[in-house]
Amino acid sequence: MPISALPTPPSRAASPSTFADQADALLAALPLFVDEANALQSDVTGKQVIVSSTYSAAMAAGLASAAANAAAATQAKAQAEYVRDQALDGLGAADNSQVLGQLVGALAYVLDLASKATGETIENRGTFGVTDRAELYALMFTELLDKIGVTARAISGGDVILRAGTTLPPPLSPAGDRDTGVQFPGADAVALLTAGLERLRVDASGRVGIGTNAPSGLLDVADDKVRIRLAKTPATATASGTQGEVCWDATYLYVCTATNTWRRVALTTW
Repeated sequence: MPISALPTPPSRAASPSTFADQADALLAALPLFVDEANALQSDVTGKQVIVSSTYSAAMAAGLASAAANAAAATQAKAQAEYVRDQALDGLGAADNSQVLGQLVGALAYVLDLASKATGETIENRGTFGVTDRAELYALMFTELLDKIGVTARAISGGDVILRAGTTLPPPLSPAGDRDTGVQFPGADAVALLTAGLERLRVDASGRVGIGTNAPSGLLDVADDKVRIRLAKTPATATASGTQGEVCWDATYLYVCTATNTWRRVALTTW
């Protein structure tokens, strides 16, 4: 806020008339000077109050933020210590060196499985119809990822997610017999393989196919005979039985047509 400049003050060396004029001018300017000085003082005081209030608010906010951060850090530290203690208790470890030993052991196990998978893939490449080097490397890499993924999930106690599709070898198979195992040929379907061929499939509707991958009933057998190895003779026509049961002996073929209700047909030679 500006203050108007005062006129030149009177000098004793000036002539009487000049001295009188300068004194009058100075006295006339003093009331305005007083008003402007008072206004300046009020303005400075007001701004000082604003600055002080802003400073106090900023300090309070900063202290509150610092307190919140400190509380969060304390909580995080407590959680980390709890997880550490739980891990040590679960492993029965007395110190962190034992935890590290468990992790190193798990890693060694994964690498061992990966090495075996690579060796098995090279040995069986002819069985799987792989002759091209690039195709062989791709197969090796897939096997490696499968082994590591399964092992990591088994170690962590989580779910095991296997590869879907009908590519050989199956994603779940025993060591040394990689063309026998379990495949997941489609959505909500599972298949059993032996010698690289699908032998049984359960489709998305729960239908079971033996010798076929497209069952049309709850049980679909692709063969020219079904064998019931053991003979059974119902004691009477009202013997205990459940509708749909079929049995046989040397003389008759028996069918249970309703609860505890049997019918039979004689077997003859030809």
